Amino acid sequence: MEAPLESRLDEAARLRGCLNDVVGIMALPALWASGEPDRIGNSLVDAMLEMLDLAFVFLKLNEPETGGSTEIVRFAASLEGRWGARELSKAIDLSRADGRVTLLAPAGMSIPDLDVSVSSARLGLAGEIGMVVVGCERRDFPSETERLLLELAANQATIALQQALILRAQKRLTNDLDERVADRTMELATANELLKHEIAERRRTEEALRESEHESRLIVDSIPGMIALLAATGDLEVGNRQMLEYFGQTIEQLRGWGTNDTIHPDDLPDVIDVFSRSIASGSSYQTVQRFKRADGVYRWFFNRGFPLRDGNGVVVRWCVLLTDIDERKRSEDALRASELNLRQLTETIPEMLWSATPDGAIDYCNTRFLEYTGFSASDVRADGWQKTIHPDDAVRVAPVWMSCIASGAAYSVEVRTLHAADATYRWCAVNARPLFDAHGRS
Repeated sequence: MEAPLESRLDEAARLRGCLNDVVGIMALPALWASGEPDRIGNSLVDAMLEMLDLAFVFLKLNEPETGGSTEIVRFAASLEGRWGARELSKAIDLSRADGRVTLLAPAGMSIPDLDVSVSSARLGLAGEIGMVVVGCERRDFPSETERLLLELAANQATIALQQALILRAQKRLTNDLDERVADRTMELATANELLKHEIAERRRTEEALRESEHESRLIVDSIPGMIALLAATGDLEVGNRQMLEYFGQTIEQLRGWGTNDTIHPDDLPDVIDVFSRSIASGSSYQTVQRFKRADGVYRWFFNRGFPLRDGNGVVVRWCVLLTDIDERKRSEDALRASELNLRQLTETIPEMLWSATPDGAIDYCNTRFLEYTGFSASDVRADGWQKTIHPDDAVRVAPVWMSCIASGAAYSVEVRTLHAADATYRWCAVNARPLFDAHGRS
């Protein structure tokens, strides 16, 4: 039996509302293109504060090069001047921010206790990039949709931050996408405002509903990404223009993705398992897999699906987002290959070779060094290198080494190094040169 008109209109309205938020999140990478992590973090917290009507947003970004971290905090207007960033940072227990907690005002503050609901998301699979914590004065926060949007924003930020770190390491910058996405986002925002106005008027007939569905399809086709809408059973119903053009297939052909070669054969078993369990449980899913382009080339994608529910919490549709991450995967593979080649090179050099961190702690010694001295890698890490040379020489050259670390000067000394084969000390010339980044830092 066909659903009542108002129920169908409510479903369409919820779908549009969800799509509006998805559009906002999908547009964030345009603000992050060629950006530094702090720029990405600031735009993320600003967007989330406005999008989810939050009391605060707390973002912690880890800095892999220095081992430090950066904290970014935004408060709602109602809390400006009442809470401080330092007080909020002390009040948040990052390891237990997944459930509902009560944040008490830190000692010395002039505001009463504030009861908030808190949620968090990790940046990176194990939180290696950082973490975002959000709070809301609404007791039922977060709803499932809000939680999904938070995770989607965190995933988008994770991808952008990973790309920013790779680009920084390889000195490769990309641009040109900001202006096009911003212009397109403006057009979509105008279309959405017109659509909201039509919905508010509530002048609906069956013809108006069909027109509204047509306009929704235009919006989906205009989103700068590949989007599919599935039935509650997981059957493909709608694919936007970008998706159909990428695959070069019709909707009917794409419905056979489990038996044709749309998905790379090596990835298919895992995708079927993850997808089937998600449909059965009604929970969101995410996978990384290869899809075949219309020209027969397989490219890596981040595949994220989440359910859309009616007012009773019943899954009525699924929204699937496909993000092309092939360039990032290739960059990561190339970086790993480069590191492997470098390691193989250092292991084949017929000399004793070591490296140190910017603060002077030994972090690597090649096999030649370890075999010559008879020590293990763990024995000589940090300042353990002093055990490999004559005690008198260690006392003499340790200050020289630390002076070179402080000034960035070259290190060149002659010391007696332990020769494990005959338990004697032999004179060796030791030379070290600093490596600098693009900013002149060692």
